[in-house]
Amino acid sequence: MLDDCPPADARQRIGLFIDYYNLQRAHQGIEGLVPADRFFGAAPEVLKTLKERVAANALRLARHGVPKQPFYLTGQLDGKLSGEKATEVPARVAFACSGLHVGE
Repeated sequence: MLDDCPPADARQRIGLFIDYYNLQRAHQGIEGLVPADRFFGAAPEVLKTLKERVAANALRLARHGVPKQPFYLTGQLDGKLSGEKATEVPARVAFACSGLHVGE
C-alpha cells in the first residue's frame, strides 16, 4: 500500500492531517479547544463564547423543549393533490395509494 503513494502525495496528506489536528479538532485535554487557540492566545475568548452558547442553548431547550424536525405530508384529498409542511401528524392519516387508513 505504501508503494502506491508517492512521497509528494504522502507529504501533502500528512500536512492536511497536521492542519486538521491543530486547527479543527477539539482536544479534551485543553477544555475542548484546538491547539491553535492556545498557541495564538485566543483560548479565553473561545472558552467564553462556548460557555455563552451552551448557556443560551440550555435556556432555549428549557423554554421550548427539543426542536422537532419539520416534515412534509403529500397525498390526495378530495381528489386533489396536496402537499404542506406539517409539525404534527394529524389524528387521521389516509394513504390513498395503499388503501390504508390510520387513526380510524
